Amino acid sequence: MPLNMTGPATTMAITERQRLDLRQRLDEVLGEDLAEVAMEAMPPLDYDKFATRQDVANLGVGVRGEMATIGADLRSEMTALSTNLRGEMAALNTDLRGEIGRVRIEMVTGFADIKTDMGKQFRQYFFANLVVMLTMLGFVVGLN
Repeated sequence: MPLNMTGPATTMAITERQRLDLRQRLDEVLGEDLAEVAMEAMPPLDYDKFATRQDVANLGVGVRGEMATIGADLRSEMTALSTNLRGEMAALNTDLRGEIGRVRIEMVTGFADIKTDMGKQFRQYFFANLVVMLTMLGFVVGLN
């Protein structure tokens, strides 16, 4: 049974019937042992399932295209995340500056209150001590 070939680079699909015919013919010509060796050297392959160089090249183009798309998507997402992060950081910076300003005002007010209280207390102690000293001076002068 002849196989159909239509050119030098043609692949052919061999049916199981053709493999069986080949095996029987090899048994007749070479004997069972050598026929078995020959058949093992030619495993049943479907050559239509092998990738050609063009198939691999096309796959490479497709993969590179997908990778470029994924890379662009990733860069876009990273840019958006970076923008969001910068906005959040600016808002936190503004909040922090406001809080520091409020604490500064509270401290200035607190220190002013302390200074006022200390001035009042100093005057009270000064006059109290002055009264005590004058009283003691009066006793000392009166004793003399």
